Amino acid sequence: MNKLTVLSILLLILSGCSHNINPENQIEKKVSDYDLEKAVALIEPIDRPFFEISQKDEITRLEVADYRERLEQVCEPYGDTPSLDLLWDGGLYEDETIDPIPLVQDLFYPTIFHEGIEIESAIKTDYIDPTGDVFNKLRLEITIISIDEQLEDWRRIYLFKEHKGEFRFWFLSEGGNVPRDKNMLRAKSKE
Repeated sequence: MNKLTVLSILLLILSGCSHNINPENQIEKKVSDYDLEKAVALIEPIDRPFFEISQKDEITRLEVADYRERLEQVCEPYGDTPSLDLLWDGGLYEDETIDPIPLVQDLFYPTIFHEGIEIESAIKTDYIDPTGDVFNKLRLEITIISIDEQLEDWRRIYLFKEHKGEFRFWFLSEGGNVPRDKNMLRAKSKE
């Protein structure tokens, strides 16, 4: 084949693929508010281990295994599992003769169980293809913020994806821990 024939075939192939760029074939993004009580129910099992550990000065290896298992149960099978390892010194954890393990005292991990932390928004996003079918999985983004002046402008974003008909934790974006006293904010009183 000569160069002109190859170039002609290539142009025909490329022009045949251009219909996918047509705006009529683009995926529609539908955004809606998500119920805040349901959002709290989704965040609680993720934040609870961090909160419970923050109320202690040390943790046993058995407790670490239990907390990790609890977090794995609420996480998306292919998503992240929030790491508890930041709450203790990794070097001490590696030494298996140390049990219980002392916790880091100058690290605060805000949770929805602390006073001054609340949900700012919960937004559900559906991706719909041109035929009207839901494309990809539903995505839920929940943002918590601090209303306490000690943590001004702090926020954490939790991302969830639908898995077998229910939302499962997928990823934590922004706003992890804060280098401050671990007891910086008090626990919310039980209502």
